[in-house]
Amino acid sequence: MNTPSINFYLTGMPPIHCKLDQSIKVSLLQSLLLAIIAVFIILILMMHNPFYGLVGLLPIAFSLTAIFGFMGYTKIPLDIATVLVGSISIGIGVDYSIHLLNRFSRERKRGLNTKEAMARALDTTGNAIFINDFTVILGFLALTFAQLIPLQNFGILVAITMLGAGLGALLILPSVIILIKKRRQ
Repeated sequence: MNTPSINFYLTGMPPIHCKLDQSIKVSLLQSLLLAIIAVFIILILMMHNPFYGLVGLLPIAFSLTAIFGFMGYTKIPLDIATVLVGSISIGIGVDYSIHLLNRFSRERKRGLNTKEAMARALDTTGNAIFINDFTVILGFLALTFAQLIPLQNFGILVAITMLGAGLGALLILPSVIILIKKRRQ
């Protein structure tokens, strides 16, 4: 006796949401990887040194780790709004890196040693980075008072991104440069 086979298919919005979630994850990974490679190349061309291209990525890496770690810990889902924070993180991190590395490089060209040049860069450009970082963090934290949860999440995530990029540029980047330059001497 032959029984006809019966096939069941999930239709409607659930499969669409699954495809959208998968597309968001793939797009996020592709765009972040492409952006990081582009930033690395631009930093090398701008600073004329692969070392600065590599260490210039530190604030970006620290910031991305902070926001995606926070999202995982607090179970904030990847969606169209939260996925944008990765791109913002790269833009902010590279901006801070460029400012600090450029000032550090200028101070080195003036004849200062590594520690003196970094101290001078932090005294001048570092102060500007700190003030900018602090004010933008406060501005985005205002979104935590919004009625919509996605806006609240976006405000918190951008604030964490700013904090991560600022700490990466003002603490990690100078520390790594000084440690590596010290070992080369």
